[in-house]
Amino acid sequence: KPKEAKELRKKLNNLGIIKIREEQVSKIIDIIPESAEDLSKIFIDMGLNEDEKKKVLETIKEIQ
Repeated sequence: KPKEAKELRKKLNNLGIIKIREEQVSKIIDIIPESAEDLSKIFIDMGLNEDEKKKVLETIKEIQ
């Protein structure tokens, strides 16, 4: 839903993870990955560490 997507975008941007670019935020919102493995598919050129993946996945779960 647009409202949830907007809220998720804001929360992901507020995580302060420098590696996450806007196009990757858009992909996260489109795909809504449920696991670290799914999330890693978005970050092919530069991987997130385990802590960063955990933060992103927890943020996604908050919205759902």
